[in-house]
Amino acid sequence: MINSGCTDHLLPFKDDFAHLGNQVHHAIVANRQKVPMYGSGKIIIQSKDQRAESIVLSEVWYALHAGHRLLSVPMLTSQGYKCTINNQEFNVWDANKRLVIQAKALSPNNNIH
Repeated sequence: MINSGCTDHLLPFKDDFAHLGNQVHHAIVANRQKVPMYGSGKIIIQSKDQRAESIVLSEVWYALHAGHRLLSVPMLTSQGYKCTINNQEFNVWDANKRLVIQAKALSPNNNIH
């Protein structure tokens, strides 16, 4: 899921990480629950555009109890990606204006997956 309110990238699957540190941290999620995070690291996402390189995201937290893969819009934009929403479709573009992630809205409130 791509979430505009999420301040960090959170992934519940340890196998998604190319590298994972062992620092422990806690975060408060949308339902005000305190969720433990068991390390921060890097993930690699295959680009939607085959001409573009794979995306490497850093500062991604391993949050076993997150339930979904959550990508943070503020983190994506701070890492140099441009994010657009058009007709319930969310797109992430790299610095060379290549489409690297595309997702559709799950519901009218713009939760994207």
